[in-house]
Amino acid sequence: MQRLPVEEYASSSVYVSEKEEKDVIYRVQVGAYSNQNNANKARERLKLLGYNAIVVASKR
Repeated sequence: MQRLPVEEYASSSVYVSEKEEKDVIYRVQVGAYSNQNNANKARERLKLLGYNAIVVASKR
């Protein structure tokens, strides 16, 4: 898979060297829910598919 610079995907330019990459985690948000139960159900579906999914609460 070809790796593209982050600015190909986001408005901010961030480059990570290969040496630093082992200390970096990339996150992908797959949904936003107003109901915690729905968020937990989505997390469980993702886990069944083999993804390490978490629910994070934040203020609007």
